[in-house]
Amino acid sequence: VENELDHDDGSDRRLMERRAFGHCLRCPCSPMPMDCKGFMEERHVRSFLSPPLWSKLQAASEADEKHRQWQKESRDNEDPEFLREALLRSMPNAVQCGSCHYGPIDHAGCDDLDAHHWQWQGNSQIQNQCPKCGWWAHSIDSWPAWDGVIRQD
Repeated sequence: VENELDHDDGSDRRLMERRAFGHCLRCPCSPMPMDCKGFMEERHVRSFLSPPLWSKLQAASEADEKHRQWQKESRDNEDPEFLREALLRSMPNAVQCGSCHYGPIDHAGCDDLDAHHWQWQGNSQIQNQCPKCGWWAHSIDSWPAWDGVIRQD
């Protein structure tokens, strides 16, 4: 459970996945048994968790519920400030270019940006440089966190 919550903290996709499955956690079984849906409800794991870990899971669930309510209330909002907030909420781990500050950039995959740069995946080619100015860093850790500014230039 702790590992799953830590993955959510570092991966926007994992966070959105957990939220989409109603705060359920990814099942640790591998391979999954036939009757496993791939996710576990909180009520099924409570008895296995220490009080601090249960509190951490509850806090994540409360944050997920607040996010769901915010999405519901803001569904038709077209204000630019809303777009900024929506991006910050849905991409809390986004990065931006270290040169021109273009962002948000949603990184997926390993931290080593050299490993797959220019690699073909299906009909797409992986390009790990800034799509605007071409700035490059060897590791995603060298990319600054997105500052929340949407640059139109």
